[in-house]
Amino acid sequence: MLFDTMLVLLRRAGTGIHYDTRICKQANKGILMEVRKHARKRIKERCGLPKKAIERNAEKALREGVRHTECTGRLKKYIDYLFLSHRRGGNIRLYGNHVYIFTKSEELITVLPLPNAHKGAMKKTLERRTKDI
Repeated sequence: MLFDTMLVLLRRAGTGIHYDTRICKQANKGILMEVRKHARKRIKERCGLPKKAIERNAEKALREGVRHTECTGRLKKYIDYLFLSHRRGGNIRLYGNHVYIFTKSEELITVLPLPNAHKGAMKKTLERRTKDI
């Protein structure tokens, strides 16, 4: 059964953090993706995506993005640096030319552009990934 996407605005008491949550249920598969308000702003600003595409993009990044374990060399060191600087971001994915920082509970915190120095290593990682499949 296909349900429409429902937008729920939540506000955590005491933290002052605002959340936008979309609950998507497609083909008997329930996906719960939380995207913070800050992350929504950054995706619009840095990726140039409209509001309706933000959830899809975040889900794709989480599902199809390059993981820390797949990276090598300077790219891996850069991800280590991001992991240590964003203490809440326990799940970092590279998708497109951006770095997506999620919490361990799969909540998108922010999106950063991938530095030009690491784009070549990202391309090689993707080639290695497709070769393995």
